[in-house]
Amino acid sequence: MTVELPARYRDKLMTPEAAVALIRPGDVVLWGVHMEPLSLVPAIVNDRERLRGVTMLHHTTWYQFPWFQPEFGDAFRVCDMYPGSNTRAAIAAGQVEFVPLSFGLLNPERVANPDRGRLYQSPDVYLTRLSPPDEDGFVSLGVVPWFWEIGFATARVVIGEIDPSLPRTSARVHLSRVHALVPPAPQESTLPARPLAATPPDELEAAQVVGANAATLIRDRDTFQVGVGPAAEATVEFLRDRHDLGVHSELIFPGVVELVRDGVVTGTYKNVDQGKVVTAGLIGNPNDPRMAEAVRFVSQLPDLFEFRTVPRVANLKVVAEI
Repeated sequence: MTVELPARYRDKLMTPEAAVALIRPGDVVLWGVHMEPLSLVPAIVNDRERLRGVTMLHHTTWYQFPWFQPEFGDAFRVCDMYPGSNTRAAIAAGQVEFVPLSFGLLNPERVANPDRGRLYQSPDVYLTRLSPPDEDGFVSLGVVPWFWEIGFATARVVIGEIDPSLPRTSARVHLSRVHALVPPAPQESTLPARPLAATPPDELEAAQVVGANAATLIRDRDTFQVGVGPAAEATVEFLRDRHDLGVHSELIFPGVVELVRDGVVTGTYKNVDQGKVVTAGLIGNPNDPRMAEAVRFVSQLPDLFEFRTVPRVANLKVVAEI
């Protein structure tokens, strides 16, 4: 696929092999959350001996990366701060390290453990997918930018894979801040994705009970945060009769976007960021039609949906002010 870039930035476009050559042995490499540039994986695998000692940082990845498997060996240190089905077995086998981290404490002053302070706070390399640039040279990180501000602020090298399917949102940066661009990943480079198993009926029923009870604590004009899972999603469904709610949440999902669309969430009475939905990511099942509609709605309102890096969203001082 041909990638069109402004003339002054065409020298940033290179092969995956040339981009991977920018990574040094021993570097700390932060992968985008749900934004992994898969075209780089074969080049990294082929260059693993030169890259020995690199630390790979993941977070709830959709994919089964080769270095999750014991047979890959010990060329890399591999970490996951929020294990999913793709890394639990690898963590149990010692191939992947579980590095727990509280988002709200992700800053040099509050993170005592050297690994926690160094790894996700100050990566050497940031790998992510990016939209094609607009006429002014800006690219977007779509609806799950998550660690993006940390990556662009601290990484020595930022490598972006152009993804024409990414929507444009408020999470955007100028191409001048990207060191290397690679073309979209070919279809055959897709890695095995983690299964999206259906929630058992009894768990869905329990989630409805939990959600109904949790929703009673949220009053008109309150600002709320949601987490992951059926109980959180059920809670949102029981808020459709509220008025002037606000949202400040590290993640949102289609149900939250629907509350905005329907006028339930206005943000009018928030103490900070009035009139805005502040989040680090819109998460959902990619096969769910509600997710596609939520992405479309969010991308049309970049001034309403404010995407920030997750430590900023979950920062305790900010939350206390809300």
